[in-house]
Amino acid sequence: MSLLVIHAPERLPAVTQRRLARALTDSEFTVTGTRRSMAVAPRVVLVCDVPVTPGREQEDLENAGFEADLSSVLAGGILRVPPLRDRIDDLMAIIESISAEPLGVAMGRSHFAPAALKRLHAHRWPGNEQELRAVLGSLVGRSSMEPVQPVELAHLLEEERLPLPDARSEKDRVVDALWRHGFNRTRAAEALGMARKTLYNKIRKYGLSG
Repeated sequence: MSLLVIHAPERLPAVTQRRLARALTDSEFTVTGTRRSMAVAPRVVLVCDVPVTPGREQEDLENAGFEADLSSVLAGGILRVPPLRDRIDDLMAIIESISAEPLGVAMGRSHFAPAALKRLHAHRWPGNEQELRAVLGSLVGRSSMEPVQPVELAHLLEEERLPLPDARSEKDRVVDALWRHGFNRTRAAEALGMARKTLYNKIRKYGLSG
């Protein structure tokens, strides 16, 4: 193995992130429950969908759930990928690259009607590649062998709708999410649409840790 890719490292447990940071720093990994160490031979790439601001990368990563040890190791080695809407000329190449996973076949231009291609290129893709993966995944099991038509994309590419106002206080929403997810903070944070570290801050703010 010459390359190890870890997706969504910010969702890893804190202790795992710290062990990963040590492994990347020392170029070796200690096997749990033993004193045996293994050399970290492959190149390691961490892939996450976290918006960062130039000059504030470490702070943004930690707010998204990265442990300080791991974000420090990444300092100076962060490659920011432009949003999908700024890479729209590469849309078909990206579709071909990622469609094989959910569909079992790489989709090219011939798989889409011209009007459907136009619709894909006109979309703003607020969810970036994650949204594109969801759209392609929704095309799994199409009964028609004809190219994808615009009508099939209409409900998949709806622009983001404004959420209905929630009359509950933020504290009530946090408490409800914790109860509904058995006080599993990772799942509660995902349900609330916030980073795990942000949820920890809310718990401390509202005195819910006791």
